[in-house]
Amino acid sequence: MNREEMRELLQYVGEADSVVGMRDYTLNEGMAKGMRVIDVRNGNGLELTLLPDRCLDIAYFRLRGVNIGYASKTGLVAPQFFVEDGARGFLKSFNAGMLTTGGITYAGGAGEYNGVKHGLHGVIGNTAADHVNKELVYGADGEAVLRVTGRMREVEVFGQNMVMERAISVDTKANVVTINDVVRNEGFAEQLVMNVYHVNFGYPLLNEGARVYFSAKNMQPRDEVAQKGAARYNVMEKPAAGRPEECFFHTDDKPQKDSFAMLVSADGKLAVAVHYNEEQCPLLCEWKCLCAGDYALGLEPTVSGVMGAGAAEKAGMLRKVEPGGEYRMDISLEVLEEEERIKSFIEKAAK
Repeated sequence: MNREEMRELLQYVGEADSVVGMRDYTLNEGMAKGMRVIDVRNGNGLELTLLPDRCLDIAYFRLRGVNIGYASKTGLVAPQFFVEDGARGFLKSFNAGMLTTGGITYAGGAGEYNGVKHGLHGVIGNTAADHVNKELVYGADGEAVLRVTGRMREVEVFGQNMVMERAISVDTKANVVTINDVVRNEGFAEQLVMNVYHVNFGYPLLNEGARVYFSAKNMQPRDEVAQKGAARYNVMEKPAAGRPEECFFHTDDKPQKDSFAMLVSADGKLAVAVHYNEEQCPLLCEWKCLCAGDYALGLEPTVSGVMGAGAAEKAGMLRKVEPGGEYRMDISLEVLEEEERIKSFIEKAAK
């Protein structure tokens, strides 16, 4: 939506924010009590809810009222209820949403590294942002962009001093959301960066017959359970009680800057592509969880995989940031409704 279109809109509405804009408020009950949220409407049918108190992650994500992301049984959980306790601490707060961020200095399975115990996917996803700012700006192309920025700090006395600055930009012309993160080491010792971008899809986009397409050429099942389902790694089925999760790792021999993974609805009329840069996030984890009551698909760009720091070190995947240094990560979510554009991505997919 450009300036002229915005001006025209004001002929029809008293407040442009009712169509394209942001609403900032606080939740008042249950496990979400006291948590700040920001609703964003792009004027093109896309609505999303951001959580400044939880890493500026994305909770709800809808197109014209139809759900796209995955909301788990925990509901929204404020960060004060989080306890880093192996895997269970994370899972008790894991609403999932459209995006949950893992990291900074640890992500992946709960475990011990260099004598320090870490919980599943680290602590940054339960860290409140400061310096939060929201604004409508006009880009170089003249189109309006809704932008929210903030800063999260993963710090510890006698330990790390890591800062992650996040900018989330929501296009008002196309249904595209871009997440730009910069991690800075403000301490005086080398530190790991292990971010996981846990992008999650749910019903009704995720349904029997939906398929996933990947630009990455290589696929590796995580374990024996995934190996048994490898022949149908990209085909979604109905939920089944007690069905175990399956994880598949997608990589390229040579990192590509314009990689993607895309979930396409069963009827082929709606898709969402996750764009990422393999030079920043060389491994994408596909989390296929078709268990009744926990029915979700994760397409997760990762810096160092999801098996923890020890496994990443053995695989030569650990990324380190020197004192005063920084590490950038950029991903975007593109909602696709045009049949030809969906087909163009399918044709570009390696498998």
